Amino acid sequence: MTWDEVAASVRILWVTDGRERLRLEREEIFRVEIECLEGRVDFRARLRSSGLEGAIFVTIGETVTITDRLLRH
Repeated sequence: MTWDEVAASVRILWVTDGRERLRLEREEIFRVEIECLEGRVDFRARLRSSGLEGAIFVTIGETVTITDRLLRH
């Protein structure tokens, strides 16, 4: 996961055994939250642009969960 505050963008790249499993890139990010809890990390990024609003939530622990929403507003 990378966050470019100046460019207001996030990039999530998941690679396992040298194989790309997932790539997500979003721009117009206005809020990023990272929280480390017992045995896991939560990453949340919220975005807003003309006509669209969304969020990416990633939890990394024993398992990985990714939720990606992009909706018209």
